[in-house]
Amino acid sequence: PKTFLSLPVRAQFAATHGYFRTTALLLAALSISIVIATEFHKKGPFQAAPVLARVRARLLPNEATSKLVSRGLGMEGRSSACWLLDRRVRSIIRPKSSASAKGPMSWEDLSEKANKREFLRDFTVRKYPVAPTTVSGVVAEETEASNPASTRKVILYRDTNAWCPFCERVWMALLEKDIEFEQCLIDLFDKPDWYKELVPTAETPAISINGKVFWESAVILDEIEKAFPTPSLNPRKKEEEELASRIKNICEDAEDGLGVRGYGYMRSNVTTEEEAKTQFEKVLSKLESELSVFEGPFFLPHFSKVDILVTPQLERFNSNLAHFKGFQIKGNKAYPKLTEWYKAMDKKASYRAVKSDDKTLNQLMSKIFRLSAPKKVSPEATLRKGHPRREAAAKLVANYDAVAADIVKNAGIGKNEKSRSAVDIHLRRVVLALLEDDPGIPSKSASEAAVGAASLAFLRNRVSSPRDMTAAAAEEFRSAVDSVLLATYDGGHAQEE
Repeated sequence: PKTFLSLPVRAQFAATHGYFRTTALLLAALSISIVIATEFHKKGPFQAAPVLARVRARLLPNEATSKLVSRGLGMEGRSSACWLLDRRVRSIIRPKSSASAKGPMSWEDLSEKANKREFLRDFTVRKYPVAPTTVSGVVAEETEASNPASTRKVILYRDTNAWCPFCERVWMALLEKDIEFEQCLIDLFDKPDWYKELVPTAETPAISINGKVFWESAVILDEIEKAFPTPSLNPRKKEEEELASRIKNICEDAEDGLGVRGYGYMRSNVTTEEEAKTQFEKVLSKLESELSVFEGPFFLPHFSKVDILVTPQLERFNSNLAHFKGFQIKGNKAYPKLTEWYKAMDKKASYRAVKSDDKTLNQLMSKIFRLSAPKKVSPEATLRKGHPRREAAAKLVANYDAVAADIVKNAGIGKNEKSRSAVDIHLRRVVLALLEDDPGIPSKSASEAAVGAASLAFLRNRVSSPRDMTAAAAEEFRSAVDSVLLATYDGGHAQEE
């Protein structure tokens, strides 16, 4: 390290003597390589960025040092040195994989690298063309789901895409109470006749408990508490029951409730927007006030079904209003209690398993309400490493056949063997980007690159959370797709030299 810290001075000294210039550069490169290798060994494969930052900071710590180096080596020499440094850093941090040397890794190798079996042990993987092909939890057999009186199992009937906010309430309650249950996924656009006979409203969610079927999310939450009283999600004291009643009214008021005012603001135009915003802020102020009644981040002294009741709407408004109206709830100084509530909810494993991500929610609302382009886009989440990436990789590996078939069918790329091959190559590059931060070498074939880019652009907007993967994994998945797209459009000139 001492040698490294003094490197710029020595390099400058040597560079003033043209005879030693080449020797100085070689010694510098060797010293840099040793430091990078040492740091990289300590940090591990998913901590490469801090290593690179530290190396750059030591090499060119300030503007004065940069000028000294420039004066000694000349601008052309300095540019060459920096270019060599970048190339060397990339080769150490992202060593050439089999994808670089021999083309993309095989699906068998990627499956083993993604540890598919470990990350999908809590999921049901179904055969294409059944959709979705990966389902969190256990999927009930239709013979039992259509005749729940024949079994004592708890069966949750929810929408196929996991977009329904009312299903989210029930799903989260079951997970929070650690109740064993199976799921039956109902296609809202093609509901089976047996479901219409089983549930009078024909809506989701519904649930079968001990052979008896209940519907409407608020009713279901009460029935779950009756059948499985511990751990309790109910209010425990009179004042808690009173607050729970007030929150329920805020959520369900047909004229002045959270949903009415929130969606009213979202759909407002230039003429009505200011008034709609004011009315929504009044509802938020009520929730902020209720959160101040008891100590702690939740509405009651403990996490309860009151929190579950408001979660889907607050989750959606936090994403949608920031995107379409530039209005922030979480982090807004006017709502410090709500901000703490959001943070506390993000720590709940039951919520993380069922929550969606901003991209999915904004695409969904855009389709439902035909909303125009956003006024202000929320900042993109920073890239996170670790389990979400591996989950996304495992999901893509497990569902390769379904994903590839969906792209070929719907992305408008052509259905010939050449297109299928291009799709396969680019999907494998996405998996590698998730596992190694390596988007791979772009194709030298312009047509293959074009098909790949179109396929990934389609796939980026196709993935949905929590239908396909958790919100954290969906963010990592899109980041990986973006990295492959960027490399594809860049053309890979630096890698080919």
